[in-house]
Amino acid sequence: MTTKERMLSFASEFNTYFLAEVESVINQQLSFDKVRVEPDDFLVPYLKAYAEGGKRIRPYIVHLLSQKNLDDKDVLSCCLSIELFHLMALIHDDIMDQSPQRRGVPTIHIAVQEHAKESKRLGEDVAILLGDSFLVASLTKARLLPETTYFTITEMMQRTNRGQYLDALGMNDPYGESKEEVVFTRNLLKTAWYTFATPAVLGLQLAEQPYSEEEIEAITKVYLDLGILFQIRDDILDGTAKDGKQPYEDVKDGQTTWVTLHIKKHYPDVFNQLLQIDRSNVQQVHDLLSPISFIEAYSYEYDMCEMKVETLKEINTELYEISKEVLELLKLS
Repeated sequence: MTTKERMLSFASEFNTYFLAEVESVINQQLSFDKVRVEPDDFLVPYLKAYAEGGKRIRPYIVHLLSQKNLDDKDVLSCCLSIELFHLMALIHDDIMDQSPQRRGVPTIHIAVQEHAKESKRLGEDVAILLGDSFLVASLTKARLLPETTYFTITEMMQRTNRGQYLDALGMNDPYGESKEEVVFTRNLLKTAWYTFATPAVLGLQLAEQPYSEEEIEAITKVYLDLGILFQIRDDILDGTAKDGKQPYEDVKDGQTTWVTLHIKKHYPDVFNQLLQIDRSNVQQVHDLLSPISFIEAYSYEYDMCEMKVETLKEINTELYEISKEVLELLKLS
């Protein structure tokens, strides 16, 4: 079984627990009163459809580094906590980005707005509240964990919020004008810590054997690099249709990314042309950027990460082997 197949197998098992938790959160909301309004009837099946398509990379990393399965109650609670937080973040992010689709289905605020009569903000208002419900559920699961693990999760939440804050401010800059250090810091907080480093640390905290400070520090540094690589990969894949979205959404929305800065530095003439065209026109953007191959640049970044993973060999061979498996998930193919 390949690394990707193992992650898919884990995701399939985890989804059983996760989707049941999504349903439980909504049913708890509906249990507080006997009033029923129009959107209530479709919330459970719709939110489960919205939630079920994720890759589950965060819980998968917790599982790998803890070397425990979902039958361990702490590992399961931890995985559910971070994925419920992720669900909240996606719902709120869709509103901030005004995204019409995610994972092939309409986003929550769009779906709810279809039930509006007078309010032009109904969809966004309801989506914000639903996201808040999943945040509460995430914290409730986290509180079941040892205190150190609980505070690692809450710190992850605050880091992610700061990263999203920088992301929002980046949309206020002219395209390509966000400073490189701001883009890097945004990616560090809202992707590297959130998606890789913190899940890895959580896994080590929940593992059977205690790990030294040196081992935890080494894993944190390597997984931050893996997280940055993941974001670079995601920025490159923005040029393709994925998760039900249109290609080049970052370009259309004016969000400065690694791709933007790479073009600006290495292809200044193309960058200047990019500023002149209608960036909402997918075909024009595609015609301009398609001659650029990002494969070589990504291969360099991948090789640098591979060298960082190699440093773990001298610290803990077991963690080294696990981390090689995580790196393999980041191949650009």
